[in-house]
Amino acid sequence: MEEFGKYATDQFLGRDTFRAVKAAFDRGVLRKLDTNGLFMVNEDVYKIEYPLREKTVVSLSSRLNALQSRYMEGMNVYLSLVPDKNYFLPDDGQYLLMDYERIATLMREGMPNAQYIDLYNAPEPADYYRTDGHWRQERLATVVNVLTAGMGHTMTFDPSTYTAYAYDKFYGAYYGQSARSLPPDELIWLENDVTRNALVEYLGSDGTLQTGMPLYNTEGLGGMDSYDVYLHGAQPLITLTNPLDNTGRELILIRDSYSSSLAPVL
Repeated sequence: MEEFGKYATDQFLGRDTFRAVKAAFDRGVLRKLDTNGLFMVNEDVYKIEYPLREKTVVSLSSRLNALQSRYMEGMNVYLSLVPDKNYFLPDDGQYLLMDYERIATLMREGMPNAQYIDLYNAPEPADYYRTDGHWRQERLATVVNVLTAGMGHTMTFDPSTYTAYAYDKFYGAYYGQSARSLPPDELIWLENDVTRNALVEYLGSDGTLQTGMPLYNTEGLGGMDSYDVYLHGAQPLITLTNPLDNTGRELILIRDSYSSSLAPVL
């Protein structure tokens, strides 16, 4: 019955129209800043991420620390935290904001043997999509360069040396949730000889190993989530091999979806 309830909600006649009317009523009549847990600042959609669940942060750091102790003996281990869009909102009491510095403190205390690379001020608001919470791959130069410098490498990332491809009808996750009529974002992915020759395999959520896959899943553009163009979306385990590299270096990312667009340019 629970599954039927979800199905019936999606099949309700005129559902999107009613949601749009409710959102307009919340804004125009009730003068609410947020609707369905989302709010607008200029032309950008934000999602309320509040309150801070400290126990969750402590649990995460504990699990990562256990992984480091068990599997990463003798390795260089680094810790970075990706700020979401809300980090850049003014702390003037108008919006519910988490204590991001507290998150960093808890994570660093929980992983004392990892070298912390601060990414909080590497991106800026324009580096994120208007209708989604993720950052834009073509604007990751500062993020990549801060990370590589923190890991002791002199390499730099210059998006202008890549060929850029664009999909101009990207409606992010916040678009449908906001129940507002908004213009789409432009989703851009970058390619060069390395990305075109990369060998990609991933272990899918169904337990099957997919080999010989392209780095960018362009066939999924226009589907449920076009952001899945990067590394085929949320897969449990992905291996990328650069056949043009002869350094023997290896990088292991324990990550979330923000790194789907980051990993190809790393």
